[in-house]
Amino acid sequence: VQTETMSFNSAAPASGTEITTRDVPIVATETKTITYEAPQDIVENDGQPGLLMSAQTITSETSSSTMTTHITKTVKDGISETRIEKRIVISGDSDLDHDQV
Repeated sequence: VQTETMSFNSAAPASGTEITTRDVPIVATETKTITYEAPQDIVENDGQPGLLMSAQTITSETSSSTMTTHITKTVKDGISETRIEKRIVISGDSDLDHDQV
């Protein structure tokens, strides 16, 4: 986002010219809601999947790839589990051999 420094005070400018702007920079933001569900094969007989303590998703993009890292921390019966899942998607319009890069 390109910025410009401007100073304002409560007194009117000496030239009598007012400075106004309606061009507010817009910064793209993203909100995600994450719901954690344990796979059925790891849920014990009590049916409690554990308490989700935190979840974080980190995404980085380049012109030819997107890397997403998803980190979840859960606690069940006093045992803490941290799970890290990393996904890399490589894309492009050229005939580039990504295995050689």
